[in-house]
Amino acid sequence: MQLYGIVNAFLTNISAVAGINDPQLKVSPVGFLRALLENNATTRVTNLAGLQSGQDRTITVRYMNRGLLAQATEIDDCDTPITPAWTSADIGAPYFSKIGMFIADGDLRQYQIEAAQAAAAGTPPTPLMLAMYESILAKANALIQHIDDTLVTAQAANFGVNVVTGNNVAQLVNFGTSMNMTDGIVKLLTDAQANEVNGDLIVVGNGVVTTYDIVNRLKAGVDANGFGRANFSVYNDNRTVAGWGANQFGVFARGEVGFVDFNKNVGNYAGEKGGSYFFTMPIPIELANGELSALVLDAQLKYEDCPIYDDGRKIADRGWKLILSKSYGLYNTPGTAFAVGDPLRGVNGSFRYVGAVESKCIEVKACGDEPIPVDLGDEPIPVDVDFVPELVPITGISTTDNAETIAPLATFDWGATVVVAPSDATFRNLIAYTSSDTGIATVDQYGVVTGVADGTAVITASTIGGFSTSCTVTVSTT
Repeated sequence: MQLYGIVNAFLTNISAVAGINDPQLKVSPVGFLRALLENNATTRVTNLAGLQSGQDRTITVRYMNRGLLAQATEIDDCDTPITPAWTSADIGAPYFSKIGMFIADGDLRQYQIEAAQAAAAGTPPTPLMLAMYESILAKANALIQHIDDTLVTAQAANFGVNVVTGNNVAQLVNFGTSMNMTDGIVKLLTDAQANEVNGDLIVVGNGVVTTYDIVNRLKAGVDANGFGRANFSVYNDNRTVAGWGANQFGVFARGEVGFVDFNKNVGNYAGEKGGSYFFTMPIPIELANGELSALVLDAQLKYEDCPIYDDGRKIADRGWKLILSKSYGLYNTPGTAFAVGDPLRGVNGSFRYVGAVESKCIEVKACGDEPIPVDLGDEPIPVDVDFVPELVPITGISTTDNAETIAPLATFDWGATVVVAPSDATFRNLIAYTSSDTGIATVDQYGVVTGVADGTAVITASTIGGFSTSCTVTVSTT
């Protein structure tokens, strides 16, 4: 048989096999990728999500710095300064993800039989095609998770400046699960005003911010869009826990962050090369807003004429390897989009926050080893309470004895001269003592030094936080 048959079948029947309206066969991208696919960036490159380049390449984005107050003048003369009309920034597709699956020779032969039997009915998907495509979806789902994880990690280094703080450090935002708690929303909206953000906001993250959205949806009298009254779209993404931090989330202005989409195998085929066939495969995706889209993957069918082994174990016989891959990038509005001297210099429409539930006074009703009932304001609820002492950090360590001379086998208590500041530091007693040369002098866990042989050694005391002090010990028989 010609392999073109199964390639065409994948492309022709992909919608029918996926079932378009069959949720169990859809591949839904996780939070951050979903947000990017639903909200394209707005740039002088009209559609970052549709760059069918055929190769990895650099894309130049043009933007115009807005005028500054200092550039305006009240003098009517011929000496009017002119600033450059356009500046530019380059973006590309630095990221690549791929995954593979195996299709046995026997399956392809069986597909040929099934396809011939089904031909009279107008090329419907065959049972084998359904099974293979379900396998493809399972692999594609893992690939999409890898893409999302890569994008989340990349975004951690791309958050812009917040005018309110003058940096891009995650700000603490207060949320609560009772509906009278609006401090967090007010904070996000006032920051948006200060940073001159227009339109709705996109929220991606984990923890209390998404919990607040759920509670808001459940509250009677609140519109069905949850955050909708405050102009928010919320996307939960558990990968942001590792990528950004627990309870952290990003707030993005629409149009200022985007998914850069590249495909190498443009068109149905890039041509036969050796034992491989190259083509593109659209994976149907149901977005959070109910719309349908597709993530177009590069695909390669490669024949393996020998059995495949992994660590001595045979994992596949002769057959075809289907390799799915994606070249892609992450677009953030350049930090230089605003001119030097502009209050928004460094602002790129992405802001980083860490959510926290409002602290409340706890009134203890009973004591014991079991969970105790406490009063958190409006109504008593049972909770587990862990009482954790406030940590007092170490600020320094010193000694009153920086040099000593002792004989071999003689000892002295240098640890008694070591002082940790402040005196009430939580871990003030966790001191590590070391010797630069145990052949000259040793030191035990309490700071007692013992001479071993003639020579000089440095004894060091170190604490949590990287603080240290030392004593030079000379061991001499004279």
